[in-house]
Amino acid sequence: MELEHLHLKKIEQLQEQVRAIFMQRRGQESPETIALRYPSGHSNTTRSKSYKATSRQLDFGSLNQVIQIDPQKRLAVVEPRVTMEALVKTTLPYGLIPYVVPEFKGITVGGAIMGGAAESSSHRWGTFNDGCSAFMILCGDGSLLQASPQENPDLFYGIAGSYGSIGALVSATIELQPAKEFVHVRYRLFSNPQEAIGYLQTLSHGTPAPEFIDGIVFSKDLAVVIEGTLQTKENIAHLPRFSLQSVCSRWYYQHVQNIALEAHLDRYEEAMPFQEYLFRYDQGAFWMGAYLLRPPLLARFIGQGILKLWKAEEEQFSEEEIGKLHRITHPNAFWRFFLRPVMTSQRLWSLLHRAEKWVQERVIIQDFCIPEDKASSFLGEVLDDPGTYPMWLCPIKGTRSPQIFSPHLISKRSMHKSAFNGENPLGEGLSEENPADGFINIGIYGLPSYYASIEQITRKLEQKTKAYGGRKVLYSRSHYTHEEFWQIYFREAYEALRAKTQAKGIWHEITDKVLSV
Repeated sequence: MELEHLHLKKIEQLQEQVRAIFMQRRGQESPETIALRYPSGHSNTTRSKSYKATSRQLDFGSLNQVIQIDPQKRLAVVEPRVTMEALVKTTLPYGLIPYVVPEFKGITVGGAIMGGAAESSSHRWGTFNDGCSAFMILCGDGSLLQASPQENPDLFYGIAGSYGSIGALVSATIELQPAKEFVHVRYRLFSNPQEAIGYLQTLSHGTPAPEFIDGIVFSKDLAVVIEGTLQTKENIAHLPRFSLQSVCSRWYYQHVQNIALEAHLDRYEEAMPFQEYLFRYDQGAFWMGAYLLRPPLLARFIGQGILKLWKAEEEQFSEEEIGKLHRITHPNAFWRFFLRPVMTSQRLWSLLHRAEKWVQERVIIQDFCIPEDKASSFLGEVLDDPGTYPMWLCPIKGTRSPQIFSPHLISKRSMHKSAFNGENPLGEGLSEENPADGFINIGIYGLPSYYASIEQITRKLEQKTKAYGGRKVLYSRSHYTHEEFWQIYFREAYEALRAKTQAKGIWHEITDKVLSV
């Protein structure tokens, strides 16, 4: 009760501040916008926050508490700044876990909902917001709106992936499922990455499907599909154990590659402690931290990017530098030990934001969500262009709920207002744009294999994604024009929600946040 009372007091204070700004803006030609203030460097996006420079900033940093756990109903009520690490530590003692747990410890509940976060359980449950049952939204006039599938369903679904442009999340109710102590992990190797896509689809549509599925493409002739099932300690006693607790443990991607290159088998099995499995990619932020092990790149990152001691001659690496630097250097035991404190995902994101422009001009950090029946063709093209390795593969269950910006939306049908009363707005006999029920997220993180601007490469990937009927995840930099952006997303539905929440002139529009133009 004390936590609930404290939560309400914090919300009341925020309401008063927003209400005052809302009243002041009346009659102004250029109303003042509000941006949320968080601790420095705590953003898991590669986009610039320059839009905040002229905004009134509202401090949401204190909204970081788990308000209530109901083990009988399997529900957690939490504030938006609760991190995945804190959420899991709170629910696991009850033997419960959210349906989808994003892979980085520092990702927050609000960030996962507003950003449409997915992980290796997404083939069963969709994105993080699909495992929530209610949200409380702070509107532009200072009022609160409860949103659920029964109450304000348009807002409940539309808020996903909207990056706070419709309203500010002040609490979320998260559904929970039973957890176990260990994950039985199975690895299957493929010499053709496109065959790995087919196997991902087979697994994700299996009956029953394993709890967890993802994959890593290491090269044009090596990919590994990873499947995990929850198990008790007794059931995995016969399996070898892998733990990330040692200060010089291999990073998880290294461990998987080591299995692929040294086991001389096309299949391998082991067990991992459940909580370690959930955040297995946190150390090194998948593999991005490994780039900093190249002394020339590290020197330029610090000297040019962070300290700005000298200016780069070009906005991207030269052709010669790309040839030398685009392949990552795997950290040995010494570097894993020595750099462990600064190689967590949160520390690496913080470093990225200290050299934001420098990184944006040189590194690809993008996720593309492709309909599963077209994902093999898409992957076949990106193996050469941009030719960035490793790549991450993650199957995601599609949604037909009216989620305006979610990358796993199956059809425009759901965005029509009649979708809420069961009518078919396309007419009988007309098919969906994406006949597949699922998607494969293809994550491209690193340096390209050839000399070109990152903007040019990204635009090419964006157009390719659109041609394949997919969407990108908008945490990353986007180079669409406004016209291109609204050809993909549903402006009418978005504007209707912004009108409902009095967002205009208070909360920034989504294009202010996600577009680079």
